[in-house]
Amino acid sequence: MSTSVAEFPRPSRLSTKVQIALADDADRSAIYKLRHQIYALELGQHPPNVERQLRDPLDEYNVYLKASVGEQIGGFVSVTPPGKSIR
Repeated sequence: MSTSVAEFPRPSRLSTKVQIALADDADRSAIYKLRHQIYALELGQHPPNVERQLRDPLDEYNVYLKASVGEQIGGFVSVTPPGKSIR
């Protein structure tokens, strides 16, 4: 089983378009899977789980921005609105 992050093909610089957008519900599922892959499988910061997704209590409030090339999410940033915290 491979635990490396998905690699993007390296098209010429002129044809590569990275799109930044708000993540929708389907994107969130992909983000949780990427988190698991990176933080559980690659870095070992969390134990792997059978769902192969990594979530935290702030996901209820967080807004996600995604960076995509085509349909492939290459990165994401979570933004926690002011006044929200883990209780």
